[in-house]
Amino acid sequence: MRRNREIGSLRKGLAFNNDYKSWMFNNHFFNQAILSPKFTNEAIDQTNKLFNELESYWSKLFLKKEIIKEHKNKLNYSEWSYHYTNDIIIKLLTGKRSYSMAAYFDALSDEKTDYPKDSVKLFLAFRKLVTVGYALFAVVPSFIRYNFPFVRKITDEVLQDLDYINQTLDAMIKSRRQEIEHTPLNEPLSHDMLTSMIIKNTIREIFD
Repeated sequence: MRRNREIGSLRKGLAFNNDYKSWMFNNHFFNQAILSPKFTNEAIDQTNKLFNELESYWSKLFLKKEIIKEHKNKLNYSEWSYHYTNDIIIKLLTGKRSYSMAAYFDALSDEKTDYPKDSVKLFLAFRKLVTVGYALFAVVPSFIRYNFPFVRKITDEVLQDLDYINQTLDAMIKSRRQEIEHTPLNEPLSHDMLTSMIIKNTIREIFD
């Protein structure tokens, strides 16, 4: 329990939240957001758009005649699925693109895409937190984490990534609030989860 507290996973969100009232509140808003017909339509639309983008990358990497003939590239389906899923999740949660597939394409191809490089930093921080951070704090005792140089280095990196994630998400929320405030009531908003939670129980929800 103490280890979860170190990375701030208690009393937040749903997965590790041990505060029942906080969990119920978050669960209520989460369910309302994902069960909204508009959110469902948004999910279908973004899934199709991102799959078309995925197909375009595959076409450039694997479906050209010279590539097929020379067996230059091999399709790593699991890795592509990971990046595709990540792009969908981030888009539906925040309304912003993470460009995970674009970054992976750039790593494999001589042809480069024109995407904002800072957007990938958040994805990489999330990935490290999920794949390394939670396991590190759940399994490794604090004495080892803070007294063994190699493990201490990884611990510090995870905590730095966590700070970056929190700061970036806070900035994203503030920015989205300002966008909503300056959007006329007769103009539709995006139907991502962040927007849905910001406008919940406000006059904006009535017009959306």
